[in-house]
Amino acid sequence: MTTVWPRHILNTFPCPAIYAGDFNSPHTNWKYNHNNPNGEALVEWAEVHRLHLVYDAKNRASFRSAAWNREFIPDLTFVTCDDKGQPIDIARKLPRQRWNFRKANWSQYKEELENCIGRIPPKYKNYHRFTGLLKSIAKKHIPRGYRKEYIPGWSSHSEDLYKNFLRSKDPEIGDELLHSLDAARRTRWIETTESLNFQHSSRKAWSLLKKLGASNPVKREDPEANSTEECHLSMPFDKDEITEALTNIKMGKAPGFDGIHNEFLINTGPNVRQWLANFFTDILNNSEIAKDMKKAKIISVLKPGKPKDSPESYRPISLLSSCYKLLERLILERIVGIVNNCVPAYKAEFRPNRSCTDQRYLFNLMLLMVEFN
Repeated sequence: MTTVWPRHILNTFPCPAIYAGDFNSPHTNWKYNHNNPNGEALVEWAEVHRLHLVYDAKNRASFRSAAWNREFIPDLTFVTCDDKGQPIDIARKLPRQRWNFRKANWSQYKEELENCIGRIPPKYKNYHRFTGLLKSIAKKHIPRGYRKEYIPGWSSHSEDLYKNFLRSKDPEIGDELLHSLDAARRTRWIETTESLNFQHSSRKAWSLLKKLGASNPVKREDPEANSTEECHLSMPFDKDEITEALTNIKMGKAPGFDGIHNEFLINTGPNVRQWLANFFTDILNNSEIAKDMKKAKIISVLKPGKPKDSPESYRPISLLSSCYKLLERLILERIVGIVNNCVPAYKAEFRPNRSCTDQRYLFNLMLLMVEFN
């Protein structure tokens, strides 16, 4: 802090840029209680070159001094401003390619995958080869491109209202724009629901129900079917178990770290499903899971009504591998009968076809009866 900077030590660029680093220059503009020559020189440099300081006094400081028992902000970020003095948004998000499953040629995908799967031994160490084969064949038969930014209900009238709002900043024009979008979306929803016809052709109706997440029926467990004394937990998996498990997984879910979508597994043939049965059996026998299956992709999701510029406004979620979740479903189908028979009836949490609220009420009532007796 005692070293004073020489003049013109900080360079600038003619193009939009970000200047970030540990400037180590105290100033009251970024939560210090005093100024020093370097801090004043930094403020003058930013004003001369029309730079904007990205800083919010409500955020926590980035450094805490144990000696002074205080928090400081030595890490600063400056961005270039436009002619109106507004900071330029130069951190643009690059578009990401997405799979277009609606235009996929699933028949050729399945045929080529059936012919090539025999080259890979069904061992847990060959999982990376299996995922590589799926993605290489998927690139041949599934179109992939960039998704356009689409706003439901947006029209040419909405575009004109939006341009007028940007010019005039009139709140009435903004309200008219929102009302027009709501009316267009309501009209489209009414037309969609009224056009559903299960008698003529149920394909469109079931497609809509699938998008709404209601296409997978709830299966009720038969207690008598799970009362067998013979345990099959350690038996090899077969193709029928794989087929049954694949019918219960949902489509349209985000992939895990390996990039394998559920659609890649659902649209497979008997050879691939037999390979998966042998592959999961090898995992069961060796008690070893491929490293790529254990990796999770962690993404941050913005909480509703929270500011986007605060890290505390986001919650992390983990996206697991599709094959890992398929293995979990296979194991669940084997142990669900044993678990249901061992768990007491009043334990209704995370169990299908049981009312958690009613069971808790009965359990609490039983505890009261025991106390009074």
